[in-house]
Amino acid sequence: MREIRLGLFVPVVFLTMSGFALAQSQPPVTMTPVVSAGKMRQVGFFTSLNPDCSTTGDIDARLTQQPREGAVELEQGTGFPVYPERNPRAMCNTRQVQGIRVKYTPKDGFIGKDVFEVEFLTPAGSDVTWKYSVTVK
Repeated sequence: MREIRLGLFVPVVFLTMSGFALAQSQPPVTMTPVVSAGKMRQVGFFTSLNPDCSTTGDIDARLTQQPREGAVELEQGTGFPVYPERNPRAMCNTRQVQGIRVKYTPKDGFIGKDVFEVEFLTPAGSDVTWKYSVTVK
């Protein structure tokens, strides 16, 4: 693969989650989902797609900070991406694609805030970290 340098060149690899598209150089993003007490909930779905909606390959995910008051599952599966309307991949939002599901389950009886982080490694070798600040009600 050939790298082209024009001033400051930053390779961009897009992941999607709840309407956000991130470039490789972004700092960790904090997500703030709300989860019902005692119930598992999917709090994220991540994919890396070509403009024709085909996958760019498998994404590797790892939990880099464990939650204190719950458990996280990272699993391969299908889901709907949520690209912004102006993104050329927005047409992919109407079909299920392969990606990583992030699921959170609070401990029995826990009400409050919990925090965890997940790092995603794309097929192109980029990594993006998402920090979750989950509110359990």
